[in-house]
Amino acid sequence: MHDGVRRNAVRILVVGCAWASAQAAWAIPEPLLRAVPPDACVVYFMEGGTLDRDNAADTSLGFASFLIDRAQGFGLLAGLPDTTRTVLDVIASVPVALDHPHVVMLLDVAAEVRSGDSHRLGSLKAAVAIYTRGDNARLEQRIQHLLKTYTNSADSTLLPRSANGEETFALRDRRLADWVEISWGRIDDFYVVTVGPQVIESIAGSLRGASAQLRGDGWFRRSWSDVGAPEGSFAVYIQFDRLRKAGDAALANKVDTALREAGWSGAQRGLWSVGKEGRAVVARGMIERAGRSEPLAITAEGPLYAQASRAIPDEAGWYAVLNMDPKALVLALSSGYLATRSPKNRARITEYWNDVQVRSGVSIEKDLLAKLRPPWIIHSFPQHALDLPLAWTRMIPVAGDVDEFRSNLNRLLETARDTMDADRVTKLRCDPDGVWRLHFGFDGPSLAVADGFLIISFSPQAVRENIARLKRARDAPSSAAP
Repeated sequence: MHDGVRRNAVRILVVGCAWASAQAAWAIPEPLLRAVPPDACVVYFMEGGTLDRDNAADTSLGFASFLIDRAQGFGLLAGLPDTTRTVLDVIASVPVALDHPHVVMLLDVAAEVRSGDSHRLGSLKAAVAIYTRGDNARLEQRIQHLLKTYTNSADSTLLPRSANGEETFALRDRRLADWVEISWGRIDDFYVVTVGPQVIESIAGSLRGASAQLRGDGWFRRSWSDVGAPEGSFAVYIQFDRLRKAGDAALANKVDTALREAGWSGAQRGLWSVGKEGRAVVARGMIERAGRSEPLAITAEGPLYAQASRAIPDEAGWYAVLNMDPKALVLALSSGYLATRSPKNRARITEYWNDVQVRSGVSIEKDLLAKLRPPWIIHSFPQHALDLPLAWTRMIPVAGDVDEFRSNLNRLLETARDTMDADRVTKLRCDPDGVWRLHFGFDGPSLAVADGFLIISFSPQAVRENIARLKRARDAPSSAAP
């Protein structure tokens, strides 16, 4: 794979998660750190409060949950396949957790060899501790719904338990693997849900200080402060050494390969935080390698930030200035997309774009991607109704001859348009002002080159608004972006 591709893919995943926290106003509360044992493999801390209960349907996730709840209430989902209903129930349940600060933990995982180099899950211990401060009604209502929907007296056994003196419950089901035990209950100011035997007792011990906590680890505590996690919207902690030991040698080798391609060979653990400073989304990271801490640059600061600031709209509710190679990111996303396709479709897509490049005389990698430079910007202007990640605006600087870049891009897209199957629902169209758009009954993602930037947004009008804003900034520079 292209050098740095997966490295940038990891970075964009970290920044991309800011979707869940872009509107949040809280910081990660200190009590969350009490819930985590020191040997946790992967930990995700979330500040909570990302959904306004009175206006939850105003967000894409809240709107989806609202629709699913109403459909369930009218019995409209009863005829759906079990897998589909389960996915919908998960989507509807997520906002209940997002309404509170919470921490999700992978405590242990074991893989079993199936055949050759393939593996399957052998066992899992995981937990989510939700800082409800006694506000448990919605969670318990959701749990009751799930129990009523997915359990029965013939297959399921519900057992009362005690975790550090608190009443909890455990569920076993003969349709699931022997190691699957789901437990839940209130422990002090938290509501805890766990998977795996004895896990809820372990979390209760951490919460009440009866056993060791991750916050007592010196490296974690220093890095927690250095990456700005106390003021962040969310943070992720990974112990790579623990993951290496989760299975056989082949699986450990896969972990090492992933670290090497991310540029983190030999990393023992890492911590990443994403938060907001004013309107700016800021992402920072730290890894430990050979006993030494190494900071990771994800979003741009200092001179790189200043270089990009003129393109940040004053109207954007939030923005991120990314210090990553656009070419490597596009190649990573393309590789990831192709990997999800069948071999036949993968070959067809690859052959099509190879043919387009030959016919147009334009190399996507050499004539287009190689001309894109960091730092580049993602922002929320203009605001899309659902605020989905694909609806954010991307503004990527073009290096060198911008007119040549625009000409090459136009030639490539014209060839792609002219060689598309006539009966395809999706059409590629170009307006007289040079804005390209995908059209499938309505206008979709669009792009154009203007003022030294490749601008990509969710509609032709969104692109035009950003072009107009750039021209205004060029003629009369605005004040600082924050």
